Amino acid sequence: MAKIQIGIGQGHGGTQPGASGKLGGKAYLEKNLVRKMTPFLLDFLNNGGKFEAKTLNDLCGKASDATWAPIQQRKDVEAMLKTRDLAAIFAYHFDSSETASPCGWSVCYNSSRAGDMEFAQKYYEGARFQGNAASININVDGNRAEHIKPRTDLAMLKIDDLVQNLAKAGLGAGAAESVANAMKEAIGTHLRTMPNLPLADTVSAALNKRQLAQYSPMALPLAAKLERSMLLSLGNEKPKMNLLLIECGFMSNIGDLKVAVDQPADIALVNYTAINRCFS
Repeated sequence: MAKIQIGIGQGHGGTQPGASGKLGGKAYLEKNLVRKMTPFLLDFLNNGGKFEAKTLNDLCGKASDATWAPIQQRKDVEAMLKTRDLAAIFAYHFDSSETASPCGWSVCYNSSRAGDMEFAQKYYEGARFQGNAASININVDGNRAEHIKPRTDLAMLKIDDLVQNLAKAGLGAGAAESVANAMKEAIGTHLRTMPNLPLADTVSAALNKRQLAQYSPMALPLAAKLERSMLLSLGNEKPKMNLLLIECGFMSNIGDLKVAVDQPADIALVNYTAINRCFS
């Protein structure tokens, strides 16, 4: 029986370290904690008899710690998928917050694809089942606003979506529309000509050009969120492939960070159980 082909995304890399946190006076980077967990997950998947798994870096010929901007990654993975069929891609990250109280995991899916929410729910159920085991005891549920979250497809983003999100951030109708137009222009420019640069840089330049720099505190976090969701938009090109982004806890929370540092094999086992649940 043919094995199920799986791609594993390792959040951030190279000069893009992702989130950071401190534990016992020592600083930790998101990219390093993801890469600490990944070999255990690959071992579980490839030795379980059901799956064949590789990292997206391996599949696309990238070094493990390569600097791989999200939009360029989206383009490279799309090209790879023209010659390889994957049943699913699971992209792993750790979250962060301005306060220390949020904790727990979340599973993010492409909001424009029918069926992905159910796939995300199965993943989260599997993670909860294994994470709450006495031998593991990882607080998957935690204290966070959402555990199963829709993410907007950056490539299909509309002005109305941007205006709505900016209004939620506190902008009035007129300012929200002006900033949304600047962001839309920046996104288009970025996709065409600058996929290796942070999207926030392009958005910041567009706001400055239109004398809207005072709205950067609202616009730039939204740009970062949209960029982080870019890989999820691949699902629109591959309708038979599922794609989830998993946040394995908060680096800003001492409990979650301690688990990430001390229990990478346990985090991998929780994720392996969740993947199995998706294909059971």
